Amino acid sequence: KSPSVPRTARRGTLTARQRDKIWDKTAGTCHVCGERSGAGWQADHVIPHEHGGPHTWDNYLPICRECNRLRWSYAPEVLRMILRFGILAKQEIRHDTKLGRQLLQLAMRKERRRRIRRSLKSDASNAT
Repeated sequence: KSPSVPRTARRGTLTARQRDKIWDKTAGTCHVCGERSGAGWQADHVIPHEHGGPHTWDNYLPICRECNRLRWSYAPEVLRMILRFGILAKQEIRHDTKLGRQLLQLAMRKERRRRIRRSLKSDASNAT
């Protein structure tokens, strides 16, 4: 059985049975990264709704929250370009080039800022 996550959607809500069928397609493995999707998994359109994809269980695959958030609504050619840049960045980092070190510094700086923002947001919501 798939983890039950209450979900509302603009295009209708999938039933628990439909979500189970979607989960079973990959045994809960994210179709993008290959990791277990976990309790917070989402149903991802194979053919996006904005491109005429139907809101039927057979047009969905399980995706983890992070992959769904990262790839959001990028067009396929943009997503491929992002992947190519990611591979290039990985090679630069692996070979310890100047660019690779700069990319690592940038990534660490952005992650620190993200954590601070999340912490401040969490503190603000706990104070209310």
